[in-house]
Order: sequence, then structure tokens, then C-alpha cells
Amino acid sequence: MLGLWTFYAVMLISFCGLYAGLAIGYIAKEELKPGKKYLQYLHDVVLTFFIGVMLYYFDIPMLITVLLAVPIFVLLQLVKDNNTIKPFVYIVMGVMLFLSETVAFRFFLMTGITIFLYGLPVGSLYLERNIEKKPSLNITDVALLHSIFLVVTVMVKFWGVVLTFT
Repeated sequence: MLGLWTFYAVMLISFCGLYAGLAIGYIAKEELKPGKKYLQYLHDVVLTFFIGVMLYYFDIPMLITVLLAVPIFVLLQLVKDNNTIKPFVYIVMGVMLFLSETVAFRFFLMTGITIFLYGLPVGSLYLERNIEKKPSLNITDVALLHSIFLVVTVMVKFWGVVLTFT
């Protein structure tokens, strides 16, 4: 198991992908509308990669991992507006970040990096939908909408530590 500070540092850095996506969106405001389909595609690719990596590292054979990841990617492409699932995806990612720590350090880092990369298109797509709002409101809204990731991850880690000492 990792130290608490290492775990929480990776968790916070992973969450900052949302704000990096917002920052990129503010830097390139005029590119948000024409780039929306590419951002959505990047979102789906990173989410599919995340699912594939999770399956692979939990000893699911590579063939089954690919056979599951491809239909998931196709399904994500067919769903036009999947904004309602993004907070739920962050709940799963928070739990997976905790579970990945028990497998191997490199897997834990890969999970954290993938969560950061997932946040880039999510933050930019959020800004594309809410460009008329003030930047301070967008920053607050993103924090409120996706902070469930932080809450779930802290709770799961806390209970993991408590159960370790009992």
C-alpha cells in the first residue's frame, strides 16, 4: 500500500485534469465549437482505454478485454449526449483508483494518469456547453458536479485504512 500523502496527491492531480480541460478551453475558445466532435471522440477513447486497462490489470484475458472494449467504444459513439453519466464515471474511477493501489504502483500511476486524461475533454466539453457563464461560475460548477470523485475516493481510502488496522 502507498502512503496516504502519495495517494491523495495522485488523487488531486488526477482531478485537476478537469481544470486543465477548462483552461485549454478558455485559451482556445474559438476552437470549442468546431472541435466538439473531436473532444467527444477523445472522451470516448480515453474512457474505453480506462475500461480496457482496468479489465486487463484485474487478470481478464487480453482477448476478452478487447472483445468487451470495442462494443463499449461503439456504444459510447452511439450515445450522443452522455453528460449525465460523467459524474457516475468519476465515482467508478475513484473506486478504481483505490483498487489499483492494491495491484501495483505502476497500475496505480496509470490509473491516475488516465483519470487526468479523461478530465481534459470532460472539462473542455463542459466549457463548450457553458461558455456564456463567468469563468468563476464554471470553475465552481465543475467542482460541485465532479467532486463526488474526491468524496468517494477519500471515503474508500479511509475505510481501507480503517479495515487495515482492525
